Amino acid sequence: MASHRLEKVARSIQETVGEVIQNHLSDPRIKGLISVTRVDPAPDLRSARVYISILGVDEQQQQLSLHGIEHARGHIQHLLARRVAFKMCPTLQFYLDESLKKGFKIIQLLDELSSEKNEGVAENESNLTEESTESDDER
Repeated sequence: MASHRLEKVARSIQETVGEVIQNHLSDPRIKGLISVTRVDPAPDLRSARVYISILGVDEQQQQLSLHGIEHARGHIQHLLARRVAFKMCPTLQFYLDESLKKGFKIIQLLDELSSEKNEGVAENESNLTEESTESDDER
């Protein structure tokens, strides 16, 4: 029962914090496509780890964006408390979520392997065709 409650709280925080970051922060440090990928609330709901993904910018800009979001933590928590009915609004801690970045890297590596494999298959087929033509010429 408690885990269902934590999941529901996590979803509410994720949706609300994502909307607040997108529509209610005007810090010039915050750039890129920012999404809240996961929220891990503490069992006592006093705190929550908020994982964000920042795409479309380099690592230095990601860090600047994260600092801008951390700087706005009080404002984000205030808006969260007004929109979601909690007895006590959890203290938010923001972390960069590297899972999307790692996923893109894996996909890129798989694409490279696939293209190398396809090149190897095409090369083998070309060699077989040449060998077949040579043996036809010998007959």
